[in-house]
Amino acid sequence: MSIPSLWPTPPLLSGTWHDLDPALAAEVRLLLISSQVRCFPLINAGNMVGYRVLPLPFWPEWMWIDALVETRTGPATAAFLYGPHGAHAIDGASALVHDINDSGLLDVSTPELAAAYLRFFCGAVRGDEGPFYLIESRGRFAELTGRPLPEALLARAVPVTAERSADGWRLDALVQYGAAMFHSRFSLTPGGLIEMVDDEPLQGDVSPVRIGFDGLVAHPLGPEEKS
Repeated sequence: MSIPSLWPTPPLLSGTWHDLDPALAAEVRLLLISSQVRCFPLINAGNMVGYRVLPLPFWPEWMWIDALVETRTGPATAAFLYGPHGAHAIDGASALVHDINDSGLLDVSTPELAAAYLRFFCGAVRGDEGPFYLIESRGRFAELTGRPLPEALLARAVPVTAERSADGWRLDALVQYGAAMFHSRFSLTPGGLIEMVDDEPLQGDVSPVRIGFDGLVAHPLGPEEKS
């Protein structure tokens, strides 16, 4: 997907994103404001001027919404979930994800749904060096880093694969975390618990993702900044 120039950062997970037209954007803003008890820090991050959305097929009636935010230091992107219970800021912690799963809505009954959930989880939950970005194509790496994917990794940059296991799914993916690239295997249970059960280090000096985080907002990093 090509990112519209108005967005300062690419999405944290790949997928078919849609920019909302102004009429729908106004409606989404009202929905967000009505959920301010749950999403108060996001509302106060800055002036929200646009939205892009991605439906989440493994959670019926839920979607990921990015808000384009005008802050004092420039444009940034704020992420939140919107579903039957209103808006919830995505802050990099896993508690919200597990709370929604505990409601019994999660559907990872097919390989496609399991792979979609892994993409979401790795984008929504962050470690000390940011999310675990799944690199499923050379284009995704270029979108995140502004650099071409190293030749030695091209054959590894393929869509997530999912196979049935005794306790749910085994999923394999090329993962970038910080400046390191891994071939990783994850386990996924029907209840949504994800564990990285194996990882093969491939390269430790790849171009880093040019996204930094300041609380609930993501912003583009300058040449000398670190995530």
